[in-house]
Amino acid sequence: MASSMCKEFEKYWGEPTKMNKMIFIACVLDPRYKFTTVSFVLKKMFGDKGTIIEKEVHTYMSSLFNEYVSKFVSKDIGGKVSTSLPSSSFSTMETSIPGLGEHLDEIRKHKAASGGVDSKTELEKYLAEDPENERPDFDILAWWKVNSPRFPILAKIARDVLAIPI
Repeated sequence: MASSMCKEFEKYWGEPTKMNKMIFIACVLDPRYKFTTVSFVLKKMFGDKGTIIEKEVHTYMSSLFNEYVSKFVSKDIGGKVSTSLPSSSFSTMETSIPGLGEHLDEIRKHKAASGGVDSKTELEKYLAEDPENERPDFDILAWWKVNSPRFPILAKIARDVLAIPI
């Protein structure tokens, strides 16, 4: 029995590149660690292979995020990607100055196309923030509940991923 268990272990965990990336995604979704810690640990544990795994995890995280975006953005906001600059904030100016609304829309599109602030995804914004401080009473689920308005798609991913019994 032990030898068959060893074979199964080797099949799924023996080669680092075969490891399920979801384990690392759970760590990325912990605001105390994010990719910085995952990158460090992978390189420390696996050496050169750690860099390869890190790239795979990053690709996997991006594709997971894009999958959730395609599912939930169309449901939640009618298929339109919202920007950090709400159009309603200029509604009084737009009505008082003819054609201003069209110009503001063009400015938003230009900023998004040229890599402005509005073009960053939730994932990029989340990863760019400093990690949370390590504390013994830190509650990751409470953090995601509080921060779900800032990161609605990532909060949905965290809800699903952190519920997996690793």
